[in-house]
Amino acid sequence: MYQSCINRFGGSSRVADGNCSVEVSDQAKLEITYLYKRLHAQLSKENPQLLPKLESSQKSWIKYRDEHCKLESSQTTASGETWKCDMRLNVDRARELRVFF
Repeated sequence: MYQSCINRFGGSSRVADGNCSVEVSDQAKLEITYLYKRLHAQLSKENPQLLPKLESSQKSWIKYRDEHCKLESSQTTASGETWKCDMRLNVDRARELRVFF
């Protein structure tokens, strides 16, 4: 996804990297939301005692992502820009949730 977006911009540049990172991150967030809701519904029916673990896990992951990306961005030359970190962690989280299906 990311590379095909970069190709649409004609190659890597600061603008392309930023736009493509946000685009891929947004797609991953949509997938995370879909998978989380699907898993939540499945657990509600099959194993409701696990719902608090799922909910806690997701809240903790969001906090981790946000804080980690703030830390990472503070150590780069592009301070304050968390888009690449957000993209990477969102894509990873979608992959983690896919394991349940």
